[in-house]
Amino acid sequence: MKILHAAILLFLALIPFVIFGQSSEGTVNDQDLISLMISFDGFLEDKNAGILLKGDFQIIKKNNIYFGVSSNNLYCGTDKVPRWRTQLSNTMISKIRAFITELEQTPHDVNIAGFQNDIYIAKFKEKEWRIHPNQSIFNSFKANPESPNELPDLSFYKSIFSEQIKDFTLDSEKHVATTNKLIKRKWYYDPSSLLSLTKGSTIHLHSSPSQRNSEYWEVENDFGFKRSTSLSADSNSRVSIEYHRQETISSHMYFSIYASHLLERADDEEWAFQRTSFYILELNEKELILKIAY
Repeated sequence: MKILHAAILLFLALIPFVIFGQSSEGTVNDQDLISLMISFDGFLEDKNAGILLKGDFQIIKKNNIYFGVSSNNLYCGTDKVPRWRTQLSNTMISKIRAFITELEQTPHDVNIAGFQNDIYIAKFKEKEWRIHPNQSIFNSFKANPESPNELPDLSFYKSIFSEQIKDFTLDSEKHVATTNKLIKRKWYYDPSSLLSLTKGSTIHLHSSPSQRNSEYWEVENDFGFKRSTSLSADSNSRVSIEYHRQETISSHMYFSIYASHLLERADDEEWAFQRTSFYILELNEKELILKIAY
């Protein structure tokens, strides 16, 4: 009887270990988490706008606290957006673990043909996955009934960096509003300064006229374009602005004027008769300095 009692006690004592061993299968331990590295190129949809986001994501551990960090290609005007960093909550970590579990059940190379260019490459425990799903990688695939549900998405990224995305959106909106306010006015220049211009030439314009700065270009509230020496085709003339620096392409904001024969170009570029594009080197309440880009 004593032997039977001891056997029962031993069996009961072993139950937690059996259960723990079963539940721990397929889980992701702490060391696994910090081995995860994701690089991506995709379209991050926001409530008000969309962001073309190229960067990476990884997890670092410091003083037993986990942080999600992400580089990005974003600029607000010409100011680089710093790398994002967020302390990970248990809920966030659970979402990442779920992503990894799905990832390990996914083919290592998925390329679904279509119009969507989003793609990510995930590295985990010395293995690599290349996923091109033909949809936004930052949205839940399961929300789309036509989606292949076996593919893991990066929807957790938006919840981890929600504050940074919100701050970037607000800062960007403020920058756009400020730029529009500054540039929508008459800009005066010296007519002799527009002679013999080529790609790379700079043009100085001023918000106030003077004896020398007698001619003007005007950016209207609806982004229409006027000039003091108008042509018959000017009623359809307009401008466009790219408000943020483009990484690896331009260190400045981009400004285009769609107007016939705007400048007498010495280099005689073919498209210069319909459009002239500039980099904005300086923009404030008194001065606009442009550099001919094309």
